[in-house]
Amino acid sequence: MSLLRLENLSIGYKNKTVVENINLSFSKGEMLPIIGSNGVGKSTLLKTIIRQQEKISGDILFKNEKIQSYDQQDLSKLISITYPDHGLLHHYNVEEMVMLGRYPYSGHFGELDDKSKGKVKEALDLFGLDKISKNLFSKISSGQQQKAIIAKAFVQETEIMLLDEPTNYLDIKNRYEVLSLLSRLVKEHGRLILFSSHDIELCRRFCSEFIIFQMNGEVEKIKSDQFSFEKTFGPESF
Repeated sequence: MSLLRLENLSIGYKNKTVVENINLSFSKGEMLPIIGSNGVGKSTLLKTIIRQQEKISGDILFKNEKIQSYDQQDLSKLISITYPDHGLLHHYNVEEMVMLGRYPYSGHFGELDDKSKGKVKEALDLFGLDKISKNLFSKISSGQQQKAIIAKAFVQETEIMLLDEPTNYLDIKNRYEVLSLLSRLVKEHGRLILFSSHDIELCRRFCSEFIIFQMNGEVEKIKSDQFSFEKTFGPESF
């Protein structure tokens, strides 16, 4: 059984359909980049899956259940998402940032139980953030910030993790470390990870399949060695 399935899904906005009739299925333990030109709908797809953007038509199914059948509290325990712009979070320290990922499991007054505190400590250790846990998020490096953002999604304990350009603004070393970390989460924790990216060659090192937004408007899952710059970005990309 597929963990996540998109059936005849059309995405976009009230007065504009961006992409029509997406049919894709994903299983536990997959890691796929979403590749395509700017403005083709990569971020819109991620937001639609997690219900931050209304779908135009079609269905999104989690374990054969339509996603709209879950209330927001339950959905936040199934799917997490990260964005490249996290400016509003700069006043937190690293530990507090990661703790935010436990909000679906917190009490009425936002308190964390011992299990949640243990999950946060586990994530800080796993992501190499334990020694800087009391540092302000705004004062650590961009690579460390991205690791903290992913750690926040990790402690949310969702089977599906969506990431919008997780390597944005990072140098090659940190881009490699972030994708290596995501790959580890897939292999060791069985997460399904979908992320938008422009790092074609780096994605090829970690991912056997791509989700491609083609120039002709089609969206498909392909083997990474079948990727074509011309079909995805047009002949002018050569």
